[in-house]
Amino acid sequence: DDVIDTVSSNLPPEEDRPTVGLLSGGSNVSNGKLYLMETTAPGYGRKQYRDLGVHDVMDEVDTNAQFYQTDFEGLVDLDPDTIVVHWTVQLSDKEFAAEFVEPFEDSSVGKELTAVQNDRVFRGGTAEQGPIINLFQTEAAAQRIYSDEFSEETVFDRQRVADIITGST
Repeated sequence: DDVIDTVSSNLPPEEDRPTVGLLSGGSNVSNGKLYLMETTAPGYGRKQYRDLGVHDVMDEVDTNAQFYQTDFEGLVDLDPDTIVVHWTVQLSDKEFAAEFVEPFEDSSVGKELTAVQNDRVFRGGTAEQGPIINLFQTEAAAQRIYSDEFSEETVFDRQRVADIITGST
């Protein structure tokens, strides 16, 4: 609760928050097969995005589904300020760029995306998260999506978490 309070109090005003297109890590950007996911879906898998109060680009899609298949043209029509690729936290910077960033940049349509032009295509966390993993994923998402507000600072006390885990507190 303390972390969420800290994060919430540092978020920009609602009207200044970016739109986020959450892509499934199963998207094949090289082939233009993109799977958008709802950032606000219930459950623990996307909790960090709900806690960060992001504007979900899926709100602009006429569907009741939590997933939406599209292509470069469809994503350009939605034009999210930020693209986060879910389930890619394990990839190195080089692997992530090769699989997700460079195919957008190499596409005559994909490079029209605001997120691509502004270098705002980021790795996203895993859907499998408990409270500890969620702390790290919320922090990472805050630092990427709201870089002006969170930069590289930590949003939770790592020593306190370690003490709780080891029973030292």
